[in-house]
Amino acid sequence: MDVLIIINMIKHLLFLLCLCISTLTFSQDKSFILTGGWAVALPNYSDVSVNGFKIGAQWEKAVIQEHWGMGIEADYINFKQIGSKTASNSVNKYRTIPLTFYGKYLIGNDKLQGYAKAGGGVQFTKVSSEVPNLYVSDNDFGIALTAGAGVYYTLTEYLYLNLDYGFLYITNGSYNNGIINSVSLGIGFRMN
Repeated sequence: MDVLIIINMIKHLLFLLCLCISTLTFSQDKSFILTGGWAVALPNYSDVSVNGFKIGAQWEKAVIQEHWGMGIEADYINFKQIGSKTASNSVNKYRTIPLTFYGKYLIGNDKLQGYAKAGGGVQFTKVSSEVPNLYVSDNDFGIALTAGAGVYYTLTEYLYLNLDYGFLYITNGSYNNGIINSVSLGIGFRMN
C-alpha cells in the first residue's frame, strides 16, 4: 500500500514539474522572488492557533499585456506548539512544504502594482510530538490550494519589493483540511 502512495506522489510531482518547465519555457517577462514572513495555522486536534515562520521562492511571468501572470511557488513553513488539547506538556512541531502553480491578475502602474492570485498543487508535511519519555513523528502529503493578494513596489528596472498576504488550504491527516494564513515580505528580481 505504501508503494502505491509513493508512486502516485511521484506522478503528481512529475506532472507539476512538466507544468512548471513549460511555464518557464514560454515566459515573456520573468521574475524570481525570495520571501520570508509570519504564518499561523490551526492544527488538527488543537484548540489554539500556532504561530510560525514561512520562507519561500517564486518564479513567475507576465503573459497577457502584463495584467495576467502565472508562476510556481515553493515554501517551507514551520510551526512549534507547546501544549495541546491532548497533552498539556507536549511539544508539537509542524513542517510543511507546499509546491503550487498559480495564476495572478495585476493592476497598477510601473512603480506600484497590486494583485490577486489563486492556485493549487501538492504539499508535504512532517509532524512530530514530544512528551517526557516519548517521541513520535509522521510524514504526510496532500493537496494544497492557495489564494492571496499583495503589492509590488518597483525599486529599479530589475529590482522590486513584494508584500504578500496568503491563504493556504491543505488537506492531510495532520491539519485535517486546515488553513494557514501568512504575511510575507520579499525581494524580486526581473529577468527580461
